[in-house]
Amino acid sequence: MTFAELKTEVFRVLKENSTTPVYWSAQDVEDSLNEGLETISEASEFYETNTTVSLQANQTYYDLKDLAGDGFLRVTRVWNTQTSRWLAPTDVRKLDGAYRQWEKNTGEPQKWFVRGLWHLGVWPKADATSGTVKVYHRSLPAALSATTDTPAFQREFHQGLVRYAAYDLLAQDGETRKALTQYEQYLGFENRLKAYVGGRISVDRIGGFRG
Repeated sequence: MTFAELKTEVFRVLKENSTTPVYWSAQDVEDSLNEGLETISEASEFYETNTTVSLQANQTYYDLKDLAGDGFLRVTRVWNTQTSRWLAPTDVRKLDGAYRQWEKNTGEPQKWFVRGLWHLGVWPKADATSGTVKVYHRSLPAALSATTDTPAFQREFHQGLVRYAAYDLLAQDGETRKALTQYEQYLGFENRLKAYVGGRISVDRIGGFRG
C-alpha cells in the first residue's frame, strides 16, 4: 500500500471522510502512521542495510552512530572486502581470555564486536589505512513522506500501520476502549512480522551469506 492508500484506510477505520476530515487532520494521520512504522521496525528489526567502513591504521573502534546514522539498531554481520570473508563475531571477554594484549595486535581484521552502544571493534586492528569492511546492520527505515512511498516490508503486514495509527489517534481522543481494540490488532501484525523476519534470518544462515 502506498502512503496515500494507508492514509485513506486509516480514515476509513476511523469512519472519517478522507477528503474533508473533521476530527483528525491528514497531518495527524501521517504522523501516527510514521510512529507506527518506527514502532514496528524497532520491534521486528525487519530492515537491514549496510555501511562501508574505511579501515584506519592502528584503529580498533569505529563510531557506528556517525557511520550509520540515528536509525541504527544493531550490527548483524561484517564482511571483509579484502579477504572476501565474514569476520567472526566475538566479545571483549573472549578476546581478553584468548589474547593477553589483543588491543595491540595488528593485521587483517578477522573478528568483530560491539563495545557500548555505538562502537564497532575489529580484531586485529588494521596495520595500514587501506581497505574496507562492509557492516550489515538493522536500522529504522526512512519515514514515509511522498504519496507513492510504501513500507519496505511485505504488503500483508501493511495493515499493521493502519491499526497502529488508528490506536494512536483514538487514544489521543480519549477513546480508550476503541484504541485498545486497534492496538491488539496491531500487535497481531507486529508478532507475525517478527516471526517472518526470524524465519528469513534462519533461511539466510542455512543458505550462507554473500558480501
